[in-house]
Amino acid sequence: MSIRSAVVVASLVAACGGVDEAGDTSNSRLRCERPDVAGAMDPIVFESAIVEPGPHDPIPARMIDGKHFVGVQLTTTRTYAVTGLGAHIYTTEPPCDECTPREVSMAIVPLDTSTNLPKTNTLSDAICWTVGTIPYVEPVQQPEPFASTVFPADFLLPAGSWGLVIASNRFNAAFVEGLLPLDVTPVGAPSYIHYFEAEDAGAGPETGHWAHTMPGDDIRLFAVGH
Repeated sequence: MSIRSAVVVASLVAACGGVDEAGDTSNSRLRCERPDVAGAMDPIVFESAIVEPGPHDPIPARMIDGKHFVGVQLTTTRTYAVTGLGAHIYTTEPPCDECTPREVSMAIVPLDTSTNLPKTNTLSDAICWTVGTIPYVEPVQQPEPFASTVFPADFLLPAGSWGLVIASNRFNAAFVEGLLPLDVTPVGAPSYIHYFEAEDAGAGPETGHWAHTMPGDDIRLFAVGH
């Protein structure tokens, strides 16, 4: 299997639909489904970057957590049946029997046409979201890249402009950290976005802001489907 297509299929729940803006970042009101994971082997229909074969540096990397997360603009010219959302992401927290799984969420959200940024801080208007476990990797140079992770989903993505976002502390994912390596090669000229909240104790989505990311720090986010 080529590096470009190598993925780890995460166990997860996925949901499709949308809710009104609210302070509840779990979005538990969305209807949850457990899609057929076999569909996650569909072709890639969008990717912001690829991972080249050969030695791979997990560090430097973009960090996400419950107050800081990232996304990329995705434009479609027709409807796609999306069967997975994915990322080249890892955690440095080793797995253990007593540990809580290091899970993150991915979502497709509509963009404000005047700013090309997401419309909410809670991602509550997502047309579909998934949650899954990210792999443990030691933050040292790898002889070959570790596999990207695909989080199975099952929804139709209409033509339009969308944000593909990866986060924690949203939907059913707890507040955890994840790392997205910068040792990737961009596909075209991806347009990245990022989100940040105030660091004050008790601060939440009401203090959050979306902004465009300066070019140069590429990460790998992708979607598979047909």
